[in-house]
Amino acid sequence: MRIISITLALFVLIAGIAFTRMQNKGIPRIEKEEEVLSENADEEYVGEITENITQVNQNSSSYTQESEIIPTPPPVPASEIKFNLDNFIYPGSAVTESTRTTLSLEISEDPEKVISWYKDKITTENMNIKTFVTTLTNGNFLGKLSGVKTGSEINVEIQKDADESFVQVHINSETY
Repeated sequence: MRIISITLALFVLIAGIAFTRMQNKGIPRIEKEEEVLSENADEEYVGEITENITQVNQNSSSYTQESEIIPTPPPVPASEIKFNLDNFIYPGSAVTESTRTTLSLEISEDPEKVISWYKDKITTENMNIKTFVTTLTNGNFLGKLSGVKTGSEINVEIQKDADESFVQVHINSETY
């Protein structure tokens, strides 16, 4: 009798696991990669973690998420901080608005190419990428990224609506 009870319990457990797996196939999963910074509690890590979230398919609701560790550069004296927003004008773009701290552009390029250019540009300006997010829903593209370095931050928003022919780029800079 005891053997029959144990066998029945194992059968129910295995059937429950199989049923749960079949039910979870249609649920979007968020995968997160993590990296051990230190196993010694006395060590201190100086840096920041950025997260990249990208929608895989516009007809699907599955996402991937990757964490990336970017070391923080050594402090730079305030006298050496020079931030020129003109360096962030995309080649061949039309400037629609420009102030000391903001810039708006229209670009006739693929939005993925535009956001890649800005990601590279932030890196070549010796800035760390703080955030990087892109979404594509029903043909509407939205990308946001932020770069930081000592005393300054830049925020870039790239948007292309499905019914528009131009990519809109809005850039905002802050110094502190």
